[in-house]
Amino acid sequence: MSLDHFRKPSQPSAGTTGHQEDGWCDGYTLPHPVWSEEELNSVQITHTPLEKPVDTAAYYSVQMLRTGFDLLSGYSWGKRFGTLDEKMWLPRIIYLETVAGVPGMIGAMVRHLKSLRCMTRDHGWIHTLLEEAENERMHLLTALELRRPGPLFKIAVIGTQGVFVSMFWIAYFLSPRFCHKFVGYLEEEAVKTYTHCIEVLSKQPTRGCGRIQNLLRLLSATADCLVMQ
Repeated sequence: MSLDHFRKPSQPSAGTTGHQEDGWCDGYTLPHPVWSEEELNSVQITHTPLEKPVDTAAYYSVQMLRTGFDLLSGYSWGKRFGTLDEKMWLPRIIYLETVAGVPGMIGAMVRHLKSLRCMTRDHGWIHTLLEEAENERMHLLTALELRRPGPLFKIAVIGTQGVFVSMFWIAYFLSPRFCHKFVGYLEEEAVKTYTHCIEVLSKQPTRGCGRIQNLLRLLSATADCLVMQ
């Protein structure tokens, strides 16, 4: 699978840091952990208990959104009748990754503006959230190596961004705890979904299933890391 997502300049940019490969410097990308095969295979489905009312609100918000999306995307019916295959899984994965890249960017933006407004330090949160936003975008670009969506799919993504970005920005401004818990419970659902996907595709030895299973192990490990945080 090719991971050549960035255009390679003829010469490295001045002032950048990071490793160089074939004359290309990727110092502008943020650092991310590298998962071993053992870590990828050790991901477990877990759940963080609900402690406060805001946690309950975040959890049931995720459950409500998931139930609606599962019905609209056909996932509920496919799971019930055992008709899920690679062609049905990939659009779901790609669509979810376009959504997963939003919270980190919104959180970083709100905290950045607050730091400017209040003239105070943020103690690393901005960088951490930007790192997570880029990480989810890299997941999307990796999944796009397996399938390229059509125009209608892209229109749906635009519509979703218009709604989700606005709502999440307002929610983060009002209650950062709610938003962080929301993302945590969302990642719990991601671990469940990707674990189920690996189990289903492992029983379907068709072309390309090995590639998508490798992708899913990576996504599950990342989601599990976010849940623990």
